[in-house]
Amino acid sequence: EHSSRTILIGQRQLKSVQSGQAYAHQWQITWKNEERWKNPLMGWGSSADPMAQVKLNFDSKEEAIAFAQRNGWEYELQRETSKSNRPAGFNSYKDNFLEKRTVKQLKKEGAKNQIYVNPGYGSSNWFVP
Repeated sequence: EHSSRTILIGQRQLKSVQSGQAYAHQWQITWKNEERWKNPLMGWGSSADPMAQVKLNFDSKEEAIAFAQRNGWEYELQRETSKSNRPAGFNSYKDNFLEKRTVKQLKKEGAKNQIYVNPGYGSSNWFVP
């Protein structure tokens, strides 16, 4: 029964929490939903499809395609999304707390600046009179 169904191969959707980009490279196989309805008692989305919640993760698109072909499944490829969801020039939350002179120096010198270099790093500051 499941072998005649079409599957979708696409990049794994990232959650909107602060989990970072750890799984952005992964690809996912899901089955197309057959039929869904709204549960009249609770209002939840319901389905009689046992494969509706099954998601298989792969490290690359090629691995996902090879797995689908090995099992004889017809598949549809979804468009590849970019690795970064942040637009160019995007500042993160921590950038709100930088001093103005630090921001100015970062813009002037770029990433290869000497702002946070600590020459005494690793040496002891213990003072004995």
